[in-house]
Amino acid sequence: MSQLGMRPRFKLHLEHVDVKTSYDKIKENIQTETSDCTGMFRESHMEILFKPELRKSWSPRLSLDFEQQGEGTSIRGLIAPQPSVWTLFMACYFTFGMIAFVGVTLAYSQWSLGEYPWGLYMLLGAFVGDVLVYMLSLVGQRLAFEQTVYLRTLLLESLGLYREKMKVH
Repeated sequence: MSQLGMRPRFKLHLEHVDVKTSYDKIKENIQTETSDCTGMFRESHMEILFKPELRKSWSPRLSLDFEQQGEGTSIRGLIAPQPSVWTLFMACYFTFGMIAFVGVTLAYSQWSLGEYPWGLYMLLGAFVGDVLVYMLSLVGQRLAFEQTVYLRTLLLESLGLYREKMKVH
């Protein structure tokens, strides 16, 4: 598994374990009363998220895809924020990108006409906005770190690859 980062992706390969066995192990561990998570289960895909009472706006979710490869199972995973949060951040980046584009176009037009290119202030504002959105995403990652580690630990523990148990507060 790779380091934790922005939307960390990982791939696990389990030798001599079929998809159903690995899928059922994880599902069983999530459905225990002591688990802080709940899940949505579809054939070879699973979404793991925190129970509503533990869920915050920055809480991550774990998406898993299972594939049979030879005599083993390949599990592809993604730890990401809730789709609504991800969409909000992408919308902010897109908006500031459009403001930057308009600012550059306006500034070039003003410059080519021999006027003061005040459109560059829009570019500066868009840059500051993008930096602020990025810093806000880092704050969200920091707040979600403990829950992110919990999801990763839950997965590894379910598959018998991790020994220490961690509880989310």
